[in-house]
Amino acid sequence: MAARAPRDETEINAFVIDVKDDTGCLLYPSAVKTAEQIGANKCVRAKDAKARLDTLAAHGIYPIARIVVAKDRSSPSARRAWSVKDRTTGGLWRDRINIAWVDAFNDSVWIYSAQLAQEAAQMGFQEVQFDYVRFPDEPRERMATAIFPAHRAGQTQRAAVREHVALLKDRLRPFGVPVTFDIFGLTASVTTGDLGIGQVWEDFVSVRRCGAADGVPSHYYRGAFGYAWPTANRTTSCAAPSWTR
Repeated sequence: MAARAPRDETEINAFVIDVKDDTGCLLYPSAVKTAEQIGANKCVRAKDAKARLDTLAAHGIYPIARIVVAKDRSSPSARRAWSVKDRTTGGLWRDRINIAWVDAFNDSVWIYSAQLAQEAAQMGFQEVQFDYVRFPDEPRERMATAIFPAHRAGQTQRAAVREHVALLKDRLRPFGVPVTFDIFGLTASVTTGDLGIGQVWEDFVSVRRCGAADGVPSHYYRGAFGYAWPTANRTTSCAAPSWTR
């Protein structure tokens, strides 16, 4: 198996593996009822996932299950009640690259991710990493065309993310695996607000012992950190701020 060489020949000691990616597809056929109902098992990436995990363990490689929560290309079509709606057409709302999102106000969206994480822990993954624990990062005028059906009166995006991140942690607690979150890199740079995506850096401190912002250079605006074009300064602008407590 290809996973042997990195551990045996380099200092690599961990793999982050997509259990559910942003297409909604899964790594392996899932026994989670929702996965079966929405057809997620129709696009699995590796039917021999358990054998591959055993190989990783045999070579001392620490497997981390990555699960994408709110960015999901297939669930909105299969489960319309979960989808963000277009204010004009009533159909699926899509972002600027034509991708549909699930409604991050909806409890069921997060419960589904928690169930997949529980299954991954039982299979042998030693840590779970949740990604896209947020709302779409679209311009304000674009977000004005979106309707989030599960939104409750007075509920903010920030409150929804904070509440559901705690839900994920609580659902995984009995399984004894560390839970981590990928956080939009810019959240570590702003001093006020949630960037319109519901993420505030300090909110995650109360949920996890440690964390790191996803410092993708292309996420940063022109002029960030003194660079006219941050993407052209990958080495210096890609360091991820982190915390430990």
